[in-house]
Amino acid sequence: MVGTQFLLVWAALEIAERKVMALQRFIKRTVEREIFQPIIKQGGFDPAKANCRLNWGMEKPEVKLEDLIKLAEISASSRVEYVRAE
Repeated sequence: MVGTQFLLVWAALEIAERKVMALQRFIKRTVEREIFQPIIKQGGFDPAKANCRLNWGMEKPEVKLEDLIKLAEISASSRVEYVRAE
């Protein structure tokens, strides 16, 4: 019984994920065509050469030690706790 419920939930999630991905592709194409291209043309550039694309997801920022040290210094000097010892 539990295995059957798991499979049904898994199948429903797969279907929902496909629908979300299809919607994302539609929005991506529309934004690139209707928003990006006219703005790039308005700026005097060739949209094909600019190759401006919309990508879904989150980029993981690259955190450098120097950035953390600078943030700690700013935190200490401004007395705003940006960095906590956790």
